[in-house]
Amino acid sequence: MSNLKLFLLFLIKKINTTIKKKNKKKFGELLQNLRLTLIDVGASIDIINRWKNISKKNLNYVLFEPNKKEVAKLEQKNNNYDKYKVFQTALSSKKHTIRLNITKGIYQSSILKPNYKILDKYPDVNRYKILNKLKIEANPLDKYKIKNSDFIKIDVQGYNYEVLLGAKNTLKKCLGLEVEVEFVELYKKQKLFGDLCEFLKSQNMYFIDFIDLVRWERDKFVNNGQCVFGNALFLKLPEKIISKNEIEVRKYIAICLLYKQFDLIRVILKNYRFGNKDQIYKLVSYFEKKQNKINFLKTFFNGILKLFDEDRNIHFFK
Repeated sequence: MSNLKLFLLFLIKKINTTIKKKNKKKFGELLQNLRLTLIDVGASIDIINRWKNISKKNLNYVLFEPNKKEVAKLEQKNNNYDKYKVFQTALSSKKHTIRLNITKGIYQSSILKPNYKILDKYPDVNRYKILNKLKIEANPLDKYKIKNSDFIKIDVQGYNYEVLLGAKNTLKKCLGLEVEVEFVELYKKQKLFGDLCEFLKSQNMYFIDFIDLVRWERDKFVNNGQCVFGNALFLKLPEKIISKNEIEVRKYIAICLLYKQFDLIRVILKNYRFGNKDQIYKLVSYFEKKQNKINFLKTFFNGILKLFDEDRNIHFFK
C-alpha cells in the first residue's frame, strides 16, 4: 500500500475517532447515568458502527451467538465494555434442538437451508455451500428476561421471524429494532419482509426506514439488479412514547438520534414535559445541524451524478 493511501487511512481514522469522541460526550449529556441495553442477536465480529457513538458507560451490550468459534472472538472484546454478556445459544420461537448449517462463507451460516434454486441464479453461490452441521440448543429470547431491553439487532440469515416469535414479552419493553430482512427466499421456508412488518405491527413496532439495501445482478455484484436483502429499522411510534417516564423518553430520543429520525424527536419535544427541555433542544439541534450539512453534501454530489445518469432522481427541493 502506498504511503499516500496509508496517510489517508490514518487521517480518516483520526477524524472518525474525534467525531465519535464528541458524539459520546453529547449522548452522555442526554442519557446522563442511564444505560441503553442493546441486544445483538447473531452477533459477529463487532458492534454496529453507529452504536459506537454511545459511551461504554451508557451501554449494556448483550450478545447471542450459537457458533462456538465466533463466541470465542466476541469474548475477547469483553474489556472494551463495562456491561458485556455473551450467550452461546441460538434463539428461536421455543426451546428445542436444531441444526446450524455452517457454510463456506462466514456470513451465510444459518439454521435454515440455503435455497439453491434462487441462489444458483447469482454469482459466488459456493459461499452458501454447507460444510458442516452442528446440533445446538435454541431458546426463546423471552426466557432470559433481560432487564430494560431497549433495542434489538437481529441478523440470523433468514431465521429472524422465528426469533421474533420467541420475543413477544421482550418486545413489549423494547423501543426499537434493526433487523436484516429479505425480499427473495434465499433460505428455504424463510419469512420475507412483508411477513415481518405484519408481525411487528401486531407488537406495536412499525417500519420506519431501510438502513441499507443490497442488490444483486445475475452475473456480478455491483449493487444494481434485483433488491435481495437489507437492514430495516422498526420503532414504537412517538405518540406511544410520550406517555412513558423521562427515562424511557430520553432513551427513545437517543435511539432516534442514532438513526437520524429527527421528525419523531420533534413529536416528543412538542408533547412531552422535560425537567430541562432547553438541554434536550440544544443536543438535538447539534445533531440535526450536523446531519443537515451531510445531507447538503449528499444532494450536491448526487446532483453531479445526475449529469452522468439521466435515470437518477434528484430532489433539490422537497
